[in-house]
Amino acid sequence: MSQEQEYKRNLAQAREKDKSDKGEDKKEKKGKDNPAEKSPQKKLLNNLKKASSVAMAMIFSIEIRDIFFIFAIVMAALKDISDFPGVGSFPVTGTVITIMASITIIVGMLVSGNYRSGKKNKSNVKRAIKKWGTLAGGTIMEMLFGINFLPVETLTALITFGMMLSERAELKREKNNDEDEEDDEIDWDAEEEY
Repeated sequence: MSQEQEYKRNLAQAREKDKSDKGEDKKEKKGKDNPAEKSPQKKLLNNLKKASSVAMAMIFSIEIRDIFFIFAIVMAALKDISDFPGVGSFPVTGTVITIMASITIIVGMLVSGNYRSGKKNKSNVKRAIKKWGTLAGGTIMEMLFGINFLPVETLTALITFGMMLSERAELKREKNNDEDEEDDEIDWDAEEEY
């Protein structure tokens, strides 16, 4: 069993347990002795579960083509390291190195990017604007004297990569939901024939 299949099985078991726990919570809330609100510990535990499931989904959405984006992250880190000895902080050389690092991030975005075939809606446009806006803002901040000593280019590359991974995880989740709905429809058709 692969890691992704095992993760999906564990996720399904956790969802079933959550559903059963929620049913028990509703019964307990109706009682006069129990308060209607959840305790802070339960809220924290639920938030940690959600965050860990999102992080695991992002990790499992990494593909082989992301090596280009990892190369872009390394280039951005090298650019930020070159700022310390003074090579990247000179006006002309720093600008050229910043533009080269940004171009590698753009290439990484284009190679590793997520493209929905035929689906164009407002959320896709917003995501694209966020990614390209983050890259443009990071590049501009790197060109400002004084701020260019901060690791802005590396942070820009990491944030953009995180956006791409979360979008890819969401696409996989939507695809799995669509497949589950198709399986349900097929099961209903099979039952009607008998």
